[in-house]
Amino acid sequence: MKTTLFNSEIGKFVIVSKAEKLVKIDANINLYSEFVNCEFNNFVIKQIEEYLNVKRENFEIPIEISFGTVFQQKVWQEISLIPYGTTISYADLAKKIGVEKASRAVGNATGKNPVPIIIPCHRVISSTGKIGGFSLAIEVKKYLLKIEQKKIAKK
Repeated sequence: MKTTLFNSEIGKFVIVSKAEKLVKIDANINLYSEFVNCEFNNFVIKQIEEYLNVKRENFEIPIEISFGTVFQQKVWQEISLIPYGTTISYADLAKKIGVEKASRAVGNATGKNPVPIIIPCHRVISSTGKIGGFSLAIEVKKYLLKIEQKKIAKK
C-alpha cells in the first residue's frame, strides 16, 4: 500500500493505493505514519484537483475495493451512476437497488464508501432535502454539491 498526503482547499486527506489502483481516500490522517510521493497517487490527486477547480466531471481512476458486503457493494455501484450535478435521496437509492424499505441501511453503506468524491456519495441526501453526513466532513459535502451546482448553472 502506498499512502500520499493530499493537502487541498477542502482539507487534508490520505490517498491510499495498491498496485496502481485507488483503495481509499481517508480524512483520518492520524492513522497513517508514512507518506510517499507516488506517481499513481499524484495522478489521483491531479484528477481530484481538476474536479475541485470545476475542470472535470468524471474520473478515470482504477479502483479496487476488496471489502464490504454484497449490499454495500451494490449501494456503491449505484452511487457511481449518479450524474454530476444531481442528487438522490437515500430512500430513492434504496428503491433503485430493490430494497425499498432500506434507506437507513443505504445511508450506513454510503457512509462506509472507501473512495468518497470518486464514488460520489456526496450526491446522496435525505428525502427532506437535508444534506446528511459525509465521511470527509459535512462542510466538504456542502462544498462539493455547491461546485457541481455552480457548474451546472453555467451550462
